[in-house]
Amino acid sequence: MSTVSRRSFLKLAGATAVATAGASMLTGCSLVKYVTIIPVLNGEVVQGETPSVPLPGFIKNYDWAFDMVIPIVNPIVKKKYANIPGFNEVQFELDKTFRDANNIPACRVFTDSETGKDMMYLAVKCNVIEGTIAIRSTDGRYTKFITDVSLPDTLTELPKEYVQKLLDEEAAKQPNYTITLADRADNCKVVKEPDGKSFNVDIYVDIKAK
Repeated sequence: MSTVSRRSFLKLAGATAVATAGASMLTGCSLVKYVTIIPVLNGEVVQGETPSVPLPGFIKNYDWAFDMVIPIVNPIVKKKYANIPGFNEVQFELDKTFRDANNIPACRVFTDSETGKDMMYLAVKCNVIEGTIAIRSTDGRYTKFITDVSLPDTLTELPKEYVQKLLDEEAAKQPNYTITLADRADNCKVVKEPDGKSFNVDIYVDIKAK
């Protein structure tokens, strides 16, 4: 499983640029052809992201060389998950179970019957789960739910910077009150559901009138 980091993205983005430049030197050469990539994250096609990349024309199956096509999916993963808490713990791997409606697997170049273009699904599974964060006052008088939050499944506690960002946003909406993080052992802990596919987090705060 590959770990995504900001340094890796910069490095891999450069590698992609080099590959594109190299292909431009081989225009018309049968050894290289442009393939439209259809990115799939956790079983869902990423809409609006269909880059065309140069690949060796004599290779049809890339599932044996997933590392070769990682630079293609890295920017897409970054765009979708770069702002989530614990971004540096996001990991992904080839989704070997993926099949489209015509039973075409990931990392196989195929010709689209309608457009005649060479295409390839790049399907990956990310260790990202979705859940709910609840901001709760210690006196039980206030609760706010933040839904559809994404986190890496390896995260056990919300990062302090992310928690402070949420509290600053909440304080801006309630200018007559001070909102501070409560001192509790269970505060900001990520509690995963038994199936491991979702989570809940409670952020306990002290709210006092100014």
